[in-house]
Amino acid sequence: MKSGTKLFLLALLAGAGFASGCAIFVGLNPNAKELPMKGDGVYTSVYGGQLTVSGAMRMLKLQGSNYQMGYDYGYLLGNEIINTLQLYIYWVLFLKYPVQTYDEVYSFQTRFTWETSYSNELVGMLDGIYASVTEENLTIFPPNGPVHKLSLQDLMVMNTVGDWMCSSLAAWGSATWDGSLVFARNFDYLPDSQSECKKLHVVTVYKSAVAGVHSWAGAGVCGVIGAMTAMNDAGVAGVLHNTDGYPSSDTGGYISRLIALRKIMETIGSADGPSNVVTLLNATPAYYGNNIMVGFSNTSLPLNDKAVVFEYDGDATQPGGRVTARYASDNPSLPDNAYFTQSMTNLNLIINVNHYLKRKSVAPGYTDDSGNRYAMITNQLKTYLPLKIDITNVRTIMMTVDDVFTLHSVIFQPEKGLIDIYLSDSPLPAFECKKYSYTLSQLLTW
Repeated sequence: MKSGTKLFLLALLAGAGFASGCAIFVGLNPNAKELPMKGDGVYTSVYGGQLTVSGAMRMLKLQGSNYQMGYDYGYLLGNEIINTLQLYIYWVLFLKYPVQTYDEVYSFQTRFTWETSYSNELVGMLDGIYASVTEENLTIFPPNGPVHKLSLQDLMVMNTVGDWMCSSLAAWGSATWDGSLVFARNFDYLPDSQSECKKLHVVTVYKSAVAGVHSWAGAGVCGVIGAMTAMNDAGVAGVLHNTDGYPSSDTGGYISRLIALRKIMETIGSADGPSNVVTLLNATPAYYGNNIMVGFSNTSLPLNDKAVVFEYDGDATQPGGRVTARYASDNPSLPDNAYFTQSMTNLNLIINVNHYLKRKSVAPGYTDDSGNRYAMITNQLKTYLPLKIDITNVRTIMMTVDDVFTLHSVIFQPEKGLIDIYLSDSPLPAFECKKYSYTLSQLLTW
C-alpha cells in the first residue's frame, strides 16, 4: 500500500459518503443478486442510442431529447443500472448509515431539486429499464427498507449521492512542451473485496438535440446521468472531487454535484471563462463540499486562467458566496505548515485533491491523505519542471498517487480534442490497465 492508503480507507468508511465502491450483500441482503450484464458486442435502442461493449470498456452513445437519451440509457443498460443500485449504492449507504432506513434516505432526497430536463431523463431511464428488464428482476431489496419495484426515487438517490476521493493535475504554457493544456485525473474510491465495482464502468457520450446545449463525453458508472470526469465539444474539461466543506446555508433546493458538473459541460463554451462557472455554481445550492476543476478553451483568457479549481459548497455566507475560485496565480500564496509545502512558484499548472486550499486556507495535518497526495504530486513536479512535461510525464506523476482505489484515470488534451481513458479491471490501479484512446469527434460520430 502507498502512503496514506490505510488512513484513506478509514476516512471513507467513517463518512466520505457514496462513491465508486460496491459489494454483494452477503449476510446483509442475500436476495440482492447480480443480474446478467451484456457481453462484448454492439447494441442499439429505439432513439438511436448505441452501446458498444469490449472487455472493461462499455461505451454508451446517446442522442436526442433528455427523455430519449434517458430511455436508451435504461433500455441498453437496465440490468447494469440495477446492479449498480443493489450491489453498489446500497452497500455504501449501509456502511455510512447502518441504522438509517431507506425511507429516511428517500426523505432526504426530497431536499434536492431537479430541473425538468434532468427529471425527464430519469423518467425516460425508468421507462427504458421497465421495457428491457423482466418483471421479477425489477424487484429491489434495499438495506433497512421494504422490498419494492424499482422506482424513480431509486434513480434519484443514485444521482444525488456523489462523493469522490481523487487527484488531478493540469499543466500548460511554460510547463508543457507545446504550451497546450494537459489535464489528468485519477478517480479514486473503495473497491469491494469481490471487485463488483470494476464491472460497472461506463463511458457515456451525450449528443443533445437542444439548441445551445453542448455535447459531451465522460467516464463514470452505470446509472449516473451526471458528470464525474468529462469534456465537451468546445474543449472544456471538468472533474469532480469530494471535499469536506462548510455546512450548507440552505435547507433544501440542493442540486446534485454530479448534475452541477454536467451543467458546466453543457453550458460553458469556447468564449466562456471562470466567471461564468462562478455565476453558475453560486446559483446552485449544494449540500456538501466539492472541488470542481475546469480546463478552459477560451484563447482570450489570461494564461494562468487556463485551468481553475472551484472550491464549492453550500455556504452562501462565505466571501464570494458558494464558490471560491483558485487560480494558478494563487500558487505562491497557498498555505504551508511543518508537514506540507503546498505553495509553488509555477503559474502554469494547478493541482486538485480533496481539501480546500483557498476557501479554507489551512494546510492539512500530517495524517491527512489528501495532503499527502498533494505533496507527492508537487515533489514529482520538481523532477520534471526544470524541463517540460507531456502526457507521458503526467501519467508517471499521477501514478505516484494512484492505488487499488483508482478505478478510472483519464488524460484530456482539450485543445487537440484527445482523450485517453484507463479503466481498472483487475487488482491494478487504472493507469496500469489498458489504455483506450479517442478523439472527441470520433466519440460524437455514429
